[in-house]
Amino acid sequence: MTTGGQFITPGSESVRMVHFLLAAAAAGGADARRMAREARIPDWVLRSGEAMTSPDFALRLWELAEHAFDDPSLPLTFAAHFEPGELDLYDYLFTTAPTLRHGLELSGQYLHLLTTNARLEIETETDREVTYSYRYLVADGRGADLALQLSVAVFAARARAGTGQPIVPVRLAFRQRAPRSH
Repeated sequence: MTTGGQFITPGSESVRMVHFLLAAAAAGGADARRMAREARIPDWVLRSGEAMTSPDFALRLWELAEHAFDDPSLPLTFAAHFEPGELDLYDYLFTTAPTLRHGLELSGQYLHLLTTNARLEIETETDREVTYSYRYLVADGRGADLALQLSVAVFAARARAGTGQPIVPVRLAFRQRAPRSH
C-alpha cells in the first residue's frame, strides 16, 4: 500500500501520533522541528491529518524525546497533554458508549482507525474484574516501551472523560520495568 509516495507496512499508524508527540515535546520545551528532522519524518506526514504511516516514525520520536527530556515519567508527562476528542471518531465512540466496558470493546474493534500495529483484547474475565492486554504487533526497543506506557495512560484519561469519574486500574503490568516513580 502507498500513501503520499511512501510505502506503508501492514503495521501502520495514524500520523496523529507523530503530530501528538511533536506537540507534546514542543510544549515541554523541545525543538520539535529538529526532532522531526532527526527522525527523518517526511513533510507529507507533518502536513497530513488523516494518513497512515510507518510506526517507526513515532517510535523514533519517543527515543529522541527521552534523550531531550530528563523525565523518568515521560509517557505520563506527555499523556497530560492528551485532550479527549483529539482522536476524533475513535474518541467519540469511546466517550459516548453506554458503559466503560462497551467503550473498551469499541476501542478494540475500531483500533484500526489509529493503528493496525496494535491489539486491545480481553485476556481474562471473572465476575469481579476484566484483564485487558494492549500490545504492538511490530515494535520493539525503548520507543515501543514508552509508547505502550503512553497508551495505558491515554486509555485511563479516555475512561475518566467517558465516565466522568476517576478510573484507576486495579493492576498494571508491563513487559519492561515500570517508570521509577510509579
